[in-house]
Amino acid sequence: MLEVALCASTVATAGGSVRTQGVAPLSRRRTHFMTIRAVTWIVAVLLVAGLPAPAFGQVKRRPPAADLQSAEEKLKSTDAGRILEGLAEVKANPRAAPTAVALVEEILRRGATADVAEAAIETLGAAGAASSSAVIRPYARHRLMDLRHAAILALASTKGPEAALAFREGLRQSDAFVREASAEGLGRIGASDAVGDLFLALDRGVSKAGPAIGGLCGPAECLKLAGQLGPQGGGALARGLDPVFFRASALPDETLVAIAGQLRNLHTMEASAYLASVLSRWPKKGSQKVRNALAGEDAAISKPQGAGGKP
Repeated sequence: MLEVALCASTVATAGGSVRTQGVAPLSRRRTHFMTIRAVTWIVAVLLVAGLPAPAFGQVKRRPPAADLQSAEEKLKSTDAGRILEGLAEVKANPRAAPTAVALVEEILRRGATADVAEAAIETLGAAGAASSSAVIRPYARHRLMDLRHAAILALASTKGPEAALAFREGLRQSDAFVREASAEGLGRIGASDAVGDLFLALDRGVSKAGPAIGGLCGPAECLKLAGQLGPQGGGALARGLDPVFFRASALPDETLVAIAGQLRNLHTMEASAYLASVLSRWPKKGSQKVRNALAGEDAAISKPQGAGGKP
């Protein structure tokens, strides 16, 4: 920085020497101005240098996979206690190395005691690798309830086609927890091709099938859902249709208007209360057409006025 200042001073005082070479001399005011500019530039550089790195828009890199060499050695052990210690270490590191995840998967493949198997399933769920779904899936049908429940919950994190298959199978299990978690899981992983299975589950009383359908359905399926949930009223309406009305990527206005009309035509207090609730939460920048339908104004506007249906 000091060298820059000296260089600027030399340039400023070089007017006399340059003049001898036939170049027009710099005035005293010009020299003073150049000196001020040099100092200002130096101050600006110092200020910028003191700014934190994020101000420059640097991209934050993800931390490298955790070094779990000690845990990996424990996972290779035949002692259940050491294996459990290794599993705990891997589970505590969300960025577990693929080698550690593979060792945990191998524990489930070769079979283990119930406590080790349950800990391994939970560890794979925490790691969330899609490759783990295939090895977890059989445990969703295990005879031991704790293992079934651990598996069906872990699959919601590992995701993938194997998880979707396990959830679709789970909708038909006798275990109520597995049925409900399977419906919720299908919604979480975005399995829109499972809407038909979810409607069947809804008919069989799986309550979480409604919200799952609400987050996945297309226009026609959403209308069908409103038709099934409308008579139920109460919390079923809000749980199932809130995902329809308040999606990040909104459904067509025509679909939402039709659903609002369908519910209003039920002429029940619960349906009317739900429409009022949606209206109170409708975004300020949301569709005015849908807002009118929620308020019932569309029905009044569409009715012909006067004789002969003329306005």
